[in-house]
Amino acid sequence: MACSNPEGPSSAPTDATDEAGEAGEDDDAGDSGGDGDAHLSCLEPVVPAHLARALSWLDRRPSISPPGPASVLETTDRVRLQVGEVTRFVAVAEISCVRSAGDYSEVYLRGGGNEELVRVSMREWEQRLAKASFIRVHHTALVNLDALVSLRPAAGSTHELVVEGIREPVPVSRKHLRALRARLEG
Repeated sequence: MACSNPEGPSSAPTDATDEAGEAGEDDDAGDSGGDGDAHLSCLEPVVPAHLARALSWLDRRPSISPPGPASVLETTDRVRLQVGEVTRFVAVAEISCVRSAGDYSEVYLRGGGNEELVRVSMREWEQRLAKASFIRVHHTALVNLDALVSLRPAAGSTHELVVEGIREPVPVSRKHLRALRARLEG
């Protein structure tokens, strides 16, 4: 994209800022509808309202902060789930299932009704959650064996699990079914 001001950035306030550089009533005038995808030319001055909104978005990114950079989490450990301004400390034993959601993962809790979206890959969850308590049952799901209610046949996915805290059954792929049965029987 070409720069809109060949003279370079100006120190004069733009029409969206007042003399003090603070956002005025028209701070969304050049915005693309408030969807967070506003495009700034490379030589335009920074609009404080846009910068504040971008920094606020960064603060709302969900994250997980388990103990240690690469330690295995035991059921007695607690994890910090950060979503926006809300921080929740959750015992690993309370996690019933982790499901893939693109670049994120959904963490379901045994009490139900709580689903936390965090920016942690399924691979990281699989490496971090204790193998004694959690098992991968599908490329999109890890489950806590202590939260299983039932395993039943299902059309298309061979089998599915009913898990505490999740309304919909969790599919079990053919690839993971044998390992799951061995863990349930042993």
